[in-house]
Amino acid sequence: MKVMLDERDTNQTPLFIGSPLAHQPTYYCTSTAPPTTHAMLNNLQNTYIASCHKFGVKANSKLRDMLDRPPAELKVLDLSKNYMGFENGLACLLDVIQASTCLEEINLSGNYLTSENINSLVEVLITHPSVSIVRLNNNRLYIDSGKDLLRLVRHNRNVILLELTTPGIANDNKIPEKILNQIQRQLQINMTRKANTEAAAAG
Repeated sequence: MKVMLDERDTNQTPLFIGSPLAHQPTYYCTSTAPPTTHAMLNNLQNTYIASCHKFGVKANSKLRDMLDRPPAELKVLDLSKNYMGFENGLACLLDVIQASTCLEEINLSGNYLTSENINSLVEVLITHPSVSIVRLNNNRLYIDSGKDLLRLVRHNRNVILLELTTPGIANDNKIPEKILNQIQRQLQINMTRKANTEAAAAG
């Protein structure tokens, strides 16, 4: 199952505080209390609501509704071109990512992520059991984020695609070429390892 946000609604307060983007989908969470731990384990929506309560973030009701399913059903999370706002804007999604144990692809391109955002994301993804594709185009990432992302691909060998640039498309990421090359070399190692593992399992 793929969760993707791409709507226009300019009549409400943004989910991610401080969003300048008109296309940011903006809705509210109607729950008045966080769900129990048992409920969180069975439904990503409850995980998201609880995280929003924890960090004081107004939940996006469209995303909330799309997450009304068991963790095993979420394969792709596409939140591209949605400004994340302050640190808690991303933090409220990290619990969802961590709980989504069958999640394979994350797209956070064009989210104006900070170095702190990337560090927090890497801390979650570095032990994630299933994520293999991470797209972070056009986020104004610099050397510190590059070092964190290099650490990610070195420690989580499941990651075989880390997209930081798109040929022919303007990109605000400014990670040094040396680090980009190191990331690419490690991704190649990860891909080779995965191919060998799959071939051994098939044979």
